[in-house]
Amino acid sequence: MYDEKVFTLAFLALTLLATACGKSNNDNPNPQDDAKKALIGTCKIESVTDDFMGKRNLTECDKKQTLVFREDNIYIQNDPPRGIYDPNELCETKEYKREFSVSGATLIIGGNTYRYSVSENKLVIISEREDAGIKITETTIYTKQ
Repeated sequence: MYDEKVFTLAFLALTLLATACGKSNNDNPNPQDDAKKALIGTCKIESVTDDFMGKRNLTECDKKQTLVFREDNIYIQNDPPRGIYDPNELCETKEYKREFSVSGATLIIGGNTYRYSVSENKLVIISEREDAGIKITETTIYTKQ
């Protein structure tokens, strides 16, 4: 009787061990999946700084900008007109929808490439553009909602 109980307990222990250790390779996280998961959600603009004009004062219209990253690789930007550049523009938010993907520290939205990082509840997007022959790097910080 004692031997049967020991055998049964040993069998149960081995079964539990085999079940716990027998997880599929899908449990090994893919860095791209982790990067994408960090983006998923809604982000609200916090600040814009570039190496030409420095930190900009956001207008009330600018502060309405949000970015939405969805699981199905759809990116939605709810964007008022560029009040950052002209605070006198009417503040009517427009929705722009595109596909996005990530590759390492690179975020690709509708064919445009940006560097990005996500830390805690902050999303930092770095873009580069040329204006009158001058290369300008712009850093935009968003707060995840």
